[in-house]
Amino acid sequence: MLHNIFHLNCSFFYSLCFLFTGTRATSIFRKILCIMINFIKYNYASSSVEAYLSDGSNRSFSFSSISSFLNEMCLHFGSSLSGRIDSFKYHIGLKKKIPVFVNQYHFFIPIKTDFWINYEAIHEVQYLDKKNRCTISFHDHTSIDCTNPTFIEHILRHIFLFKTKISKIASV
Repeated sequence: MLHNIFHLNCSFFYSLCFLFTGTRATSIFRKILCIMINFIKYNYASSSVEAYLSDGSNRSFSFSSISSFLNEMCLHFGSSLSGRIDSFKYHIGLKKKIPVFVNQYHFFIPIKTDFWINYEAIHEVQYLDKKNRCTISFHDHTSIDCTNPTFIEHILRHIFLFKTKISKIASV
């Protein structure tokens, strides 16, 4: 299994809640900083991004796209969305469907243009039919079905490689 079981350190999240005050992002992300996001999707009917959280709830945020939502999250944690994408491309060499590292608890994978899952929330991936579908189980015991298991397997390996490479750079 590529991904170890994640143990949520809530005290870290609670300290983040108090650190980021007085910014635009605070009002947007204060509600979700203490809870891991399993996945996000764009709701065209309400022109909002819906974040499905590990506590079983979901929250809607008024953004024109998932990219603008992710950019705001990335800026909140020190860099723009384009900077995060450029970094992943530089280290791994992918050219499309680039995952976005936001922070150590949120690393989003583009499944579709309007649907992204959080790598850090994944407990396991069960490949039901190598070419047609897989089930992604999250740490909170919820799951979703995906229809592109080859892409999922491929991107999980690239994220693992990226995280390994970055941790080696950081330890030098």
